[in-house]
Amino acid sequence: MDDFGHGMNFRDHAVLYRMNAQSNQLEYAFKRNGIPYRIIGGTRFFDRTEVKDMLAYLCVIQTPGDDLRLTRIINTPARGIGARTVETAAQLAHEQQTSLFEVIRHADAYPELQRSQMRLRQFAILIEELQAAAKTMPPDELYDLVVERSGYVRALEEKNTAEDAARIENVQELKSNIIAFAKEADNPTLAGFLDEVALYTDLDSQNDSDNCVTLMTMHAAKGLEFPFVCVVGMEDGLFPGNRAMGDEEEMEEETRRQYRTAERAYDAAVARKESAVRKAEREVADCEEKLARLEEEGASDEETEKAQKALDRANEDLEEVREEQSLNVAEAKAALNSAEEDYGDVSAGRRTAADPI
Repeated sequence: MDDFGHGMNFRDHAVLYRMNAQSNQLEYAFKRNGIPYRIIGGTRFFDRTEVKDMLAYLCVIQTPGDDLRLTRIINTPARGIGARTVETAAQLAHEQQTSLFEVIRHADAYPELQRSQMRLRQFAILIEELQAAAKTMPPDELYDLVVERSGYVRALEEKNTAEDAARIENVQELKSNIIAFAKEADNPTLAGFLDEVALYTDLDSQNDSDNCVTLMTMHAAKGLEFPFVCVVGMEDGLFPGNRAMGDEEEMEEETRRQYRTAERAYDAAVARKESAVRKAEREVADCEEKLARLEEEGASDEETEKAQKALDRANEDLEEVREEQSLNVAEAKAALNSAEEDYGDVSAGRRTAADPI
């Protein structure tokens, strides 16, 4: 925000991260502060399938009559409840002017649902038990219970693919939104959290500006340039990731990405310093020119003194800019040197952190 107030545009900024799940907290912070953003090479957090699925569970627990979200989760993960069964139940609900959930609860009363009544009732019992838990549990604990009882993560784990591992990370990351909401709310409830999510997703649909911060993974940033780049999550477990630990080939690839990202951040810091210093130098030159002109024209002492003060302030600002930007470049250079050293160690088959003391 400081940069935006000093003439830079949101579009001049990019935030890079290792995993898509990391975008969640960034999106949350940007929305709360009214900062427009876009995601390159990925999907907004609340638009991701697994996040929508888990939110659908929470919505149905809060409002069982939400037929749209109930239809989304009734066979997610697979419970042997087919699309034809759901369609039949929905038709019965329409005919009787009641909710789909009410039909499912009393599936044994409908001959049309005879073959699936046991599975439908089991699902209804699951929702009812989660509703009962919601009356006494805080939202974050309730979410843990929903993840466990629904079997959603278990089903993803059984698939055992990199894509499903990323989806599990997103399911787990949603809990951080619930915890953040609970910390700030006077009376944190499931309904309150869902209202907040609805507000933020509404804000997403209104943001169609090109002047926005870019969020993307380091991999997606290849070939793109920005005046200001921020890299988040540079720590063991995130970057390099847990899955790379113990795998020399994967660790080498991770440290290579880390080095290339630090290199891009350093280049951007140098370019930003040059731009900021040039701008401050132009301001000094303008003030010097104005003061010289006033003295040549024989302006009053008051006007000359005012121009001199403006020049003094411009020189002070120039020194501050040089100092601040030099510090930014030095920090970026230190990060680059560290990443270069790590990459060199791993490439040579050595892990500095694993060396005996």
